[in-house]
Amino acid sequence: MFRSFTQLGLAYAAYRLLRRLARRSGVTDGEFVGPLPGDDVIPDPMLEWTRATTIQAPPDQVWPWLAQMGYGRGGWYTAEGALTDAVLDDNRRAVDEAVAIGAACLVMVVGGLAENSKDLVGARGMVTEGLSNTLDYARQAGVKIAIEPLHPMYAADRACVNTLGQALDICDQLGDGIGAAVDVYHVWWDPEIMTQIKRAGKDRLMAFHICDWLVETRDMLTDRGMMGDGVIDIPALRAAVEHEGFAGLNEVEIFSALNWWKKDPDDVLATIVNRGRDVC
Repeated sequence: MFRSFTQLGLAYAAYRLLRRLARRSGVTDGEFVGPLPGDDVIPDPMLEWTRATTIQAPPDQVWPWLAQMGYGRGGWYTAEGALTDAVLDDNRRAVDEAVAIGAACLVMVVGGLAENSKDLVGARGMVTEGLSNTLDYARQAGVKIAIEPLHPMYAADRACVNTLGQALDICDQLGDGIGAAVDVYHVWWDPEIMTQIKRAGKDRLMAFHICDWLVETRDMLTDRGMMGDGVIDIPALRAAVEHEGFAGLNEVEIFSALNWWKKDPDDVLATIVNRGRDVC
């Protein structure tokens, strides 16, 4: 009996140690247990992970890159079923925050269908009107707006703008200062994508996101693949945007709760570097 309880105790201690190690990576003990910026946003979280990667460069050289890499998201114009003051004010605040950090553009995930609605055309009209309002404010602030079209599987709940062509139609209506963020995950399937990239041109190609589409996708939102593990012809899409003059970052955007989010961040970064060099 004593041996059984001892083994059970050792197993539990090992479990606690492994669980603790899984919740931290690359951080000191002080960083792991102490307060960090942003803790006040969610004061009582259900789960916590504290992970860090050391970059051998001063902060003033690192920050401009972080400010470009997918700063936040604006949009969600359809969230309340109408362009309420709250929705419009929220997007103006997003513009102000983009100014504060010096972001190259503000990426817009525009929102899907309103609750209990089946009016996709109406939703797109609401989005266009909302973007027009935000764009007027953004022009005064010197911030560019980038519409991110999402894959049609998100049309109902996240974005009713689902092709680069639809995004550019809105841009044509609204004029200068607005373009598109091209995420290969969302546009790779579109038979018109190469034509639409050319139509966008240098001035309206504002961001380029990369990852891969897994054939056996297990979750619609959080099972993206590492570049090279799926079916997207990333080099062809990258060549197309660069041919039009895009010279910005290739932003790696991998939502991967079942795989990459569980791995050591340093190993993930090393894989990103290698895949970016070899398969992108």
